Amino acid sequence: GLAVGLCMACLPVPVYVGLAMWVDRYEPEPPTLLAGAFFWGATVAVFVSYLLNTYNSSVFFQATGDARVAQALGGVISAPLVEEFSKGLCLFLLFLWKRKEFDGIVDGVIYATMVALGFAMTENVQYYGGALSKGGAEAASAVFILRGMMSPFSHPLFTSMTGIGLGSDAAAAYRGASIASISCAACICPLRTARHSSAVSAGTRLATTEIKPSAPARNARSAVG
Repeated sequence: GLAVGLCMACLPVPVYVGLAMWVDRYEPEPPTLLAGAFFWGATVAVFVSYLLNTYNSSVFFQATGDARVAQALGGVISAPLVEEFSKGLCLFLLFLWKRKEFDGIVDGVIYATMVALGFAMTENVQYYGGALSKGGAEAASAVFILRGMMSPFSHPLFTSMTGIGLGSDAAAAYRGASIASISCAACICPLRTARHSSAVSAGTRLATTEIKPSAPARNARSAVG
C-alpha cells in the first residue's frame, strides 16, 4: 500500500509544479530556492505537523475522553494552525534571508505553492496508501480523484495567503501597512484551512450516517481532509 501510495502521490506532481512555473514564467525564481521550498514542505513541515498534531490530539483526548471528538478537534483546530505555521515558517525564512528573490506578491504565491505542493505530496502518500489498504483499488481511486484531481491546489491556496501577505510587503508604502498585511494574511490562512477541514468533517459525518455509502466510498471520504 505504501509503495502504491507513493507512486500515486508523486506521479501528478510534475503537472502541478509545471502550472506553478507557468505563472512564474515572466520573472522565474531561482530553481534552488523553489526546490528547497518544495523539500521543506515535503519533509520539515510534515514532520513538525505530525509531532505537534499528535501531541495536541492527545491533549484533546485527555480533556474530552472521547477519541472521535479529539480527532475532530485535532482536524479543525490543531491541524490548521500547526500545518500553516510549519509551511509558513519556510516563507518567513525566505522572506528574511532571500529578500532580493522575494520582491512581490507573485513571488510569495509561487514559494507558497511549492511548499504546499511538497506538503500535500507527502500527505497524499498516507491517504492513498491508507485508502488502498482499507478499501482496495476502488477506494484509492476515489481518493485520488478527490485529492489529486478535484482539489490538488487546496494546500497551495491556503498557504498562498501567507505568501500574499509577505509579498505585499515589497509594495507597501509604509511599514504599518506592511505589518497589517502580513498579520491579516497570517490570520486568514489557518482560518481557511479550518473552514475546509470542518466542512470535510461535517460532510463525512453526513455521508456515513444518512447516505450510507459503500465501504470504499466511506474510506474515500474519510481521507479527503
